[in-house]
Amino acid sequence: QRQMCIRDSGKTLSLESLHKIELRESEAYAAIWVLHHAGGDPMIVPISAQGSDRLFDAFTGLSGVKMDTLVAAINQVPVRSQVIWERS
Repeated sequence: QRQMCIRDSGKTLSLESLHKIELRESEAYAAIWVLHHAGGDPMIVPISAQGSDRLFDAFTGLSGVKMDTLVAAINQVPVRSQVIWERS
């Protein structure tokens, strides 16, 4: 099982447990990733968090992720809340 570790929170999440990725507006940060997984409450990761750029690499391992959609979403100003990927 491939794991990704979010350093700021110290939490670890397996890619296999991930079932939805959202990008949302945030008052405290430019934007946040909301990672829905089978293990409980969604994991919240600011896009400006240390190491969050490595999430892109992790996301490429998910079937059906469209990287051009992902890049366009985070480059949108202001960020528009949207579902980036959902397991089918």
